[in-house]
Amino acid sequence: VPKRMAHTYKEAVMSITITALTDVLKFFIGVMSDFPSVQSFCLYTATSIAFCYVYTITFLGAFMALNGRREEGNRHWLTCMKVPSVKTSSQSVMYKLCCVGGQYDQSTGAEKKQRASNFFMEYYGPFLTKPWVKVMVMFIYFLYLASSIFGCFHIQQGIELYDLAADNSHVTKFIRKDRQYFSDYGLSVMVIVKNEFPYWDETKRCQLQACLEAFKEPQFVDRDIFTSWLDSYLSYGKDKHLNLNNKEVFLSNLPQLFDLS
Repeated sequence: VPKRMAHTYKEAVMSITITALTDVLKFFIGVMSDFPSVQSFCLYTATSIAFCYVYTITFLGAFMALNGRREEGNRHWLTCMKVPSVKTSSQSVMYKLCCVGGQYDQSTGAEKKQRASNFFMEYYGPFLTKPWVKVMVMFIYFLYLASSIFGCFHIQQGIELYDLAADNSHVTKFIRKDRQYFSDYGLSVMVIVKNEFPYWDETKRCQLQACLEAFKEPQFVDRDIFTSWLDSYLSYGKDKHLNLNNKEVFLSNLPQLFDLS
């Protein structure tokens, strides 16, 4: 059993380690995503892969060692009972299933080969080693590689936000309704003057208007969809014949504008 375990891990552990390491690294890179749902998925998946790797090199190995000792003791695969060496043709079917081992060659004592193993060893394996099969496999691989490279240059990036939440979540319902009724235009951009500003000063006001006009210049900004409380207030003052260049008049009439709205 120790020699079999050593040979098994010598052949398998390196490939298992490389596979697990690359998978864990890929999913941990996904943790840096801006979406919390993607972060959670990648974190849990990477942790699960790491746990499976530790399980493979520890817990699974222990079971393999126990199974080797079971084979060494000539015990049944299911019940672990000692398999009798005498013929059991007169016993019941349940006894044969739970207390009798597999089929053995009477002359050599070796276990008889199963049909599945015979197929892979005698037919499928030699078939793959034929020269024309190798050429066909290489052709299919290069075809797959070319299609993958082509797809990388033409893939469209994008993700729907409602796919990152549960179907019955209020977030999903909100995003679907927003997409259905408010998707013709993008998000509104608001410009706020944080510091105190003399809106009643016509010169300063013209400078502010010039600044707002500059915000309308990019091609992705729709000039027709633009709202400004200052423009509304100036129109209101013009209709009411107010001198909004006067500070007292400007400030005293300002609350009425928002009351009307």
